[in-house]
Amino acid sequence: MRTNYVLNPLFVLALAILLLNDFVLKSAFSNFLTGKLSDLAGVVVLALFLSAFFPKRKFGVYVFVILLFTFWKSPLSSSFIAFLNQQFSAGYSRVVDFTDIFCLLVLIPLYRFEPIKKQADLKWAFVPLSALTLFSVIATSRAQPEQYGYVYIGKEIKFETDKQNFLNVLTAHGVEYKMIHKYEYKGDSIENYELQKFLINSDTIYRAILSLQQPSARQLIVSVRSIHFTEVSWPHPDVTYANQDSVAEAYKTRTIHYFENLKPKN
Repeated sequence: MRTNYVLNPLFVLALAILLLNDFVLKSAFSNFLTGKLSDLAGVVVLALFLSAFFPKRKFGVYVFVILLFTFWKSPLSSSFIAFLNQQFSAGYSRVVDFTDIFCLLVLIPLYRFEPIKKQADLKWAFVPLSALTLFSVIATSRAQPEQYGYVYIGKEIKFETDKQNFLNVLTAHGVEYKMIHKYEYKGDSIENYELQKFLINSDTIYRAILSLQQPSARQLIVSVRSIHFTEVSWPHPDVTYANQDSVAEAYKTRTIHYFENLKPKN
């Protein structure tokens, strides 16, 4: 064991950012930056923490972190998360967003990081820091109390209109929205939006995440990424480990139908 992987300023800073972001900043802002900040800090904390226990298997530790993070962030983990929530009432949740995988790039410079070996005067801090690390990994994966249901959509819809007309239709339907991120790629502009508190049938959608891309003046590509709802809990009392996939698929179908029928003016 090499406790100096935990007893160093980089680890403490990453752990502090993880806790501050998930318990304070996410509640206050809940945007693209806070989401990515948790992933970056979490990857650093997990890699350094496991390296402290397996210092001679550092390469294997980093491969494990990559595989675990990729699994957790993919739809493949949905059944596993549902199983944990049903068996232990854990309330775990995560957002399926494959752009989060880019956070793993931080492992490249981190792999070369070697903390100072002599930390004898700080050895007393290893146990409390380890306990705090376990708490952060477990607690920050819990769903936010106001946000129970999550369904990954991943649907691209094309409209013969422009971005402003589409946003005007959302406003006409009483949907509040805000842009949370914008980036340029090969001359194209892609804007990520958060839609807040609107109805699909009888369920209140706490928020929906979608991206808008306008390759030409009269063509708009709307990528509906996910929805989060509050009027029912997740897992709902009628949702079991056996049928949770079919219930999620029903929400997905209803959401796609909602957006396909907005019909902005040409």
